[in-house]
Amino acid sequence: MAIMARSPARPSAVKTRLAGAIPNTRARVDLYVAFIADQMRVCRSLSNITLRMAYTPEGSAKDFEPMGLSPEELVLQRGHDLATRERALFEDLFEEGFRRVVI
Repeated sequence: MAIMARSPARPSAVKTRLAGAIPNTRARVDLYVAFIADQMRVCRSLSNITLRMAYTPEGSAKDFEPMGLSPEELVLQRGHDLATRERALFEDLFEEGFRRVVI
């Protein structure tokens, strides 16, 4: 199971469509981190699931470590647009040895 995410260390890039409803940038980042934490909790509650967090190149693996992710769980996204990044993530995870992948 892979979650694709932007770095929470770049506040201007997260949950931008919520800016009208939540103008406070820190509040949007906190909400974003809560969304990620909830997704991780659900994924980790499933049996026989290996979690990977795929982060954008604008971020850093270290941005996600405070969320309890180990370096092995973090994957750098490759590509210039979402479709390319999704395809590359599938390729990376299959190359890592997974037989089935859900993003």
